[in-house]
Amino acid sequence: MKLLSIYSAAYPMVEISDEQIELWVEMLDDIPYAKGIRNIREHVRSSKFPPTIADIVRHDPEQFTNQNQLQSEMNHRIALMDQWERDSSDSIPEHVRKRLELVQQRIKSGEIG
Repeated sequence: MKLLSIYSAAYPMVEISDEQIELWVEMLDDIPYAKGIRNIREHVRSSKFPPTIADIVRHDPEQFTNQNQLQSEMNHRIALMDQWERDSSDSIPEHVRKRLELVQQRIKSGEIG
């Protein structure tokens, strides 16, 4: 397993037991190979401490920091809510509609998102 080879080369002072190898193989089984390699390389470059399984599995930071993508998804959801309101045979309660309008205004002004 290439991940463990990188781990061993980068942190030679850490001994890896057979139980640890089994656990790593089991926990990393469903992680795409390229993602695992990328994450361990980033970890080795940025930390003097050995990585945990969670460090290798971690989610892409870009997934949560890509502002354009988040804004696009939020706009899409607002459009869906607008469509649902237009398609709804029952109007939403007044207090819910007012709250929704307030949230939409805050999003459009940049206060949220």
